[in-house]
Amino acid sequence: MRCDAFSLDLDETLIDYSVSSVRALEAIGGHGSDLPRWHEVSARADRDVNRGLLPAEEYERDRIRRFHEARHGRILPAPELDDLVAARRAAVLASVRLFPDAVRFLASAEELGVPCVAVSNSFAVLREDIVRRLDLARHFAHIKYCGDDVHRKPAKQAFSDGLAALGGAEAVVHIGDEYEADVVGAGNAGLRGVHVNRSGTGCAHAGACVTSLDVSLERHAHGHFVRFDSGLRLTVDRRHPPHGPKPPNGPRRRPPSDPAPTPPQGVPAMTSAPADAVYRGGVPVAELIRSGFTESFHRGSVAVTDSTGSPIAGVGDAVAPVFPRSAIKPVLAVAMLRAGWKPAGTAELAVAAASHRGEPAHVERVEAILAAAGLDGDALRCPPDLPTDPAASRAVVAAGGDARRTYMTCSGKHAAMLATCVANGWDTGTYLELDHPLQKSAASVIEELTGEKVAATGVDGCGVPIFAVGLTGLARAMARLVEAPGGTEERAVADAMRAHPHLVEGTDQTDVRAMEAVPGLLAKFGAEGLHLLAAPGAGAVAVKIDDGASRASMAVALDAFTTLGRLTVPESAKEAVEKLIRPEIRGGGRPVGHLRTLL
Repeated sequence: MRCDAFSLDLDETLIDYSVSSVRALEAIGGHGSDLPRWHEVSARADRDVNRGLLPAEEYERDRIRRFHEARHGRILPAPELDDLVAARRAAVLASVRLFPDAVRFLASAEELGVPCVAVSNSFAVLREDIVRRLDLARHFAHIKYCGDDVHRKPAKQAFSDGLAALGGAEAVVHIGDEYEADVVGAGNAGLRGVHVNRSGTGCAHAGACVTSLDVSLERHAHGHFVRFDSGLRLTVDRRHPPHGPKPPNGPRRRPPSDPAPTPPQGVPAMTSAPADAVYRGGVPVAELIRSGFTESFHRGSVAVTDSTGSPIAGVGDAVAPVFPRSAIKPVLAVAMLRAGWKPAGTAELAVAAASHRGEPAHVERVEAILAAAGLDGDALRCPPDLPTDPAASRAVVAAGGDARRTYMTCSGKHAAMLATCVANGWDTGTYLELDHPLQKSAASVIEELTGEKVAATGVDGCGVPIFAVGLTGLARAMARLVEAPGGTEERAVADAMRAHPHLVEGTDQTDVRAMEAVPGLLAKFGAEGLHLLAAPGAGAVAVKIDDGASRASMAVALDAFTTLGRLTVPESAKEAVEKLIRPEIRGGGRPVGHLRTLL
């Protein structure tokens, strides 16, 4: 991996608070055993600052006030509170230090002439005296305190000032101790992220994780290899010298700006996401090779989680909310089961989670769901359509038929929604309304399984409400479906889809081929380039292709799952999986190229 410059987090990446946190607590009348209570009140203060409810200048006072109220049950008078603030700050400055490996790392970067910037989510008022005490500013061309701005890591805008200070550096590596903020955030900004996990546990980020900043320098023909303890190697290539300015004696200050607007405390339904939470695109993830020539490429984003739903890798913007479109149908099926729908069998449950192609087997199951609820196709509120399967569509037209609602690709979901309404005595004529009990239940289950709040709502192509969440949350939800114990609604949906892959999509379609080839794999695509995969013990992956094209989504998802994630493909499935990851491009009726992933 080439490296022209470093971007570094500060707290717990370079700055070690292990001693100072105890000393500072003792300075305000606490003990080491009080650290859990201190962390609790700090978390509350953090939330208030992040929401704009507490000025950064009052952060220390607020923490100490809350701590004393919790520990001693009394409210501190202002003079005593001021004294404790000063005592705690003095204790921090007297005992804070740099990690020894951080000192060595900064010296190595200086020896190689590699420029550095710092990007911290803290506030200048809380960190500048610590930076001065540790003489850190001399190492950086710029220090960005994101707490003073609207955008914080993992937003890509958080890195923009540092990148500007590095001038024309093309290959910037960002290192930090928080996976979501630093590794995913770096990916959002087009950088390579490295997670420094000093505990040495849970370090499974496909080569982007190190347990310390200790490096060894190895010369090569045009520069150096910077090798970390994990085997991660960065190439400092003197044929491509950094174009940024040399670090000045101190950090460059940006001019004062107006106070940042108070972030919303929760985005209500039927609103757009905040401007800094909108998905703004990913990085190149696939290219189309025709006759040996790169004809076009796709940008996108990828989130990969482990079997617990914890993120282990990210490409592009893995956290900003997106509309999951039909990829969310398995979660909606869970919501309907929880609300009391009792399908006649696993085939009906599978078609409820399907984006089917209107083949006879699909339509038969849709009509069976409706009939069991005492309804017919006229009750559906999805648009009428012809089957999307060419053979099925030709058969309908040849028989003198026309578009019907039951042929529409989402009719299984709509039929199950109606059956759920009937089971509960809910109005069937308004089930597409956002305030309908069915849709409230759907939103609640989506938030529960994704672990995220719905950021925005819209109307899907079939007319149902659609709820925006991040790719990481979508992958987490899929992991929870396949890892759920038997007898749960989550497991019932996953098992039904895997038992009837043809009902989930249709003849020779990518989700069907993938689920038939790889034992235990759960797959679901969605419009606008969405794709979700999960497998027991392997975790899950969520993909968004920026231009909305579906031709790259399965290839990128499977490649990410096997290279960045933990999916192991059995020998019997390797040929089928290779065809899905590297699909052929044809010209004149013969293969002339292929899609190639760029992960």
